[in-house]
Amino acid sequence: QRVGKPLAAQAAYSAFLARWPDNLKAGIGLANAHHASGRLKEAEAVLRHALERHPDSVVAANNLAQTLLDQARGDEALSVIDRVAGREGPFAAEVRETRALILRRLGKGG
Repeated sequence: QRVGKPLAAQAAYSAFLARWPDNLKAGIGLANAHHASGRLKEAEAVLRHALERHPDSVVAANNLAQTLLDQARGDEALSVIDRVAGREGPFAAEVRETRALILRRLGKGG
């Protein structure tokens, strides 16, 4: 996926999820592959499904917020990122960066 083959990654992650539909890492991978190929609605749908199955996933929430922001849905993105903002953990810095970007795009500072 990181070497510029999002379509191959989409196929692989889709096959993985067909067999193990609750796998969070595969869901995030598929969403990232969709996002990389500009398929933002598909990325959003996969991330929403991942969050339904794993509501405490900071990564899924962060990526969904970014995907919503990339669709010019900043208020929605802020609502999603605020669910995980302030949590400590290995992705806290990424969440802070995403939230600041959302606020800047909404014209609210950041």
